[in-house]
Amino acid sequence: MWNDFRGKAVLVTGGTRGIGLATGLAFGRRGADVTLTYKWRADDEGAIRAPFVAAGPPAPDPVQADASHDGDVTELLTRIRARHEALEVFVSNVAFGVPVDGLDGYSKRAFLTGLEHSAWPIVAHIQAARAVFGRAPRYVVGVSSEGAESMHVGYDLIAAAKASLEALCRYLHYRLHPTGTNVHVVRTRFVDTDSLTATFGARFADF
Repeated sequence: MWNDFRGKAVLVTGGTRGIGLATGLAFGRRGADVTLTYKWRADDEGAIRAPFVAAGPPAPDPVQADASHDGDVTELLTRIRARHEALEVFVSNVAFGVPVDGLDGYSKRAFLTGLEHSAWPIVAHIQAARAVFGRAPRYVVGVSSEGAESMHVGYDLIAAAKASLEALCRYLHYRLHPTGTNVHVVRTRFVDTDSLTATFGARFADF
């Protein structure tokens, strides 16, 4: 049946809040065994599981893992491999970068921070999945933003990382489609999440 993910493994990075949590819940409603990652601090696992319990799907597995750290990525996928022979869906949702208030805010380190957290993880997770499962996920989704092709004040380096993510997705699809993997990009507009506040400050959402 179309959209039937019963018993299949789905991984959403940055998945314990906001867009990531909503994405995980959408797959959970279709029966998926969902793994949600977080980096900086553990959220209340009861609060993470509550919307799943209310909607009826299987409870997710929240895992602390840094999407930009190769060791964490391999350990995460090995954990999923203990339950599943394949990873059906990987959603690369982690996004972090350094906002700038002018040209003096540009630095190589700030630029690389955006790439390491918002663009490269989609490649790192695919490569690790091939090593752990013997093949890439069937579906890969990179979560981008409209900043990849439009201008937002202070978003300079993050937008560059999102544009890199989208370019990588095009080429990853070309490389992987012959083996049965489909790579997609989903663009969002600004959503009022903790990540937005952490990046742009508490007053940005109202603005």
